[in-house]
Amino acid sequence: MLGYFIERTDMAFPSSFPESNGVLDKPPGVPSDECSPLSVAIVSIQKSPVTISCWKLTQVELDEIVRTGRIWLGVLGTSTIPPMWITGHNPFNIKDFLDAT
Repeated sequence: MLGYFIERTDMAFPSSFPESNGVLDKPPGVPSDECSPLSVAIVSIQKSPVTISCWKLTQVELDEIVRTGRIWLGVLGTSTIPPMWITGHNPFNIKDFLDAT
């Protein structure tokens, strides 16, 4: 299932970032060639723990987003999807977004 996405060269890929304070490894049972380690920042927003990752878009994706105004999110599993958000703005640059540490 993931092979279709892994072989594509026009998809977003994980990007490290200065605020990262951890790395998530691949889930058990997922081959290394189908999943890469993911740099994350585990922070507090409104007193709730939040995991933030950063993704770099390809030019093909950027062109498609400009054309359609849409992005798509896929999450493995079907029983529940945790609350999540997507933004083009660096959340570490938004005043008062993160709880004081």
